[in-house]
Amino acid sequence: GGLEELAQVEGLLGYMQDLHKAGYPDVVPNTVAHNILLSAYARLSEHNHEDAPLKAEKLLRRMQVMGEDAAPDHISFTKIILAWTNANRPTSGQRAGYWLDKLWELYEEKGNDSRLRPKIGTYNLVIKAWKHDPQNVEKVFMQLLRAEKAKGETHLRPNTESFSHLIVSWSKHDLSRAVMWLEELMRREESSATSPFSITTTPELYKVLLRRASLDPSHENLSLGLKVFEYLRSSRHVVDIQAYASLLKLGLRTLPEPQHDADRRNFVADTIQDCCNDGLVSNVFVRELANAPTYHTGWTAKESKASVTEYFPEWPIPASWTRNVRDEFNIPQESDTVRKSHDVLYHRVPESKY
Repeated sequence: GGLEELAQVEGLLGYMQDLHKAGYPDVVPNTVAHNILLSAYARLSEHNHEDAPLKAEKLLRRMQVMGEDAAPDHISFTKIILAWTNANRPTSGQRAGYWLDKLWELYEEKGNDSRLRPKIGTYNLVIKAWKHDPQNVEKVFMQLLRAEKAKGETHLRPNTESFSHLIVSWSKHDLSRAVMWLEELMRREESSATSPFSITTTPELYKVLLRRASLDPSHENLSLGLKVFEYLRSSRHVVDIQAYASLLKLGLRTLPEPQHDADRRNFVADTIQDCCNDGLVSNVFVRELANAPTYHTGWTAKESKASVTEYFPEWPIPASWTRNVRDEFNIPQESDTVRKSHDVLYHRVPESKY
């Protein structure tokens, strides 16, 4: 498993320390040597070695009493935090936050020693350790914003990774808040164009939000999804087949009822028109149109089939409609229009107030 070998290395470092104390000044198990071992524990934590984060903590505590040669620096603390982040346990966020606080305490205790100054990478690891709890992710993120605003701490300025962890974490719990932070990132991206502190959006961020919206269809999420899609189209990034498929999936699952007929038909027509114009009609997109869940009324199997026939009447479809589909595997075929499931659903009846 690796832990036994690392324990031997740790024992060797202890032996070197004993030799140093016994009068061998050239034998110095210094901070760098200990940090290498801490890095190994952090890597092991990623592979379900339950004792690795605890072993790392034990080693750091030992470093704190070994004298100046082996005194922990910000790298030492960052490796401890990385170990907890990699462990991905329910307590990972709490432990990572604890060691960040300890790093700040030691930094101030040592008179703001630059070797102990926390870095943005350290904060990003703590944010990542809280990834399942967006409220705590945001708390740590707000510490960065406060440091930036109050102290001008440019070394702690939130970067693309900081925003990405925050946005993805919120996307699983509150899409509107995730979009809010995306908009803040977009604002900073625009203003940083002439700044040495560059920060950027990534295409994956937009697509994550579209996917999350499609997995939880609602009128609010449809509005948010449309907004995110337009943000993507107007950005410097390229819209791809997955973005269009997620948007179509979101619309068809949000607007299946009879009272949505006009809105749904307009949505489908506009989305297919844009997809054709962008040359991104893919097998994923066509299958979504052909296989979205159908109901006894509203979006029925009959309307689904009629829509497929109306928009894709002849095969093969024009090459211009697929000109930007990168993988030949994703070029749609007529077989993609065949419905795979014939289950018919009933619309949910609103619960009585009485």
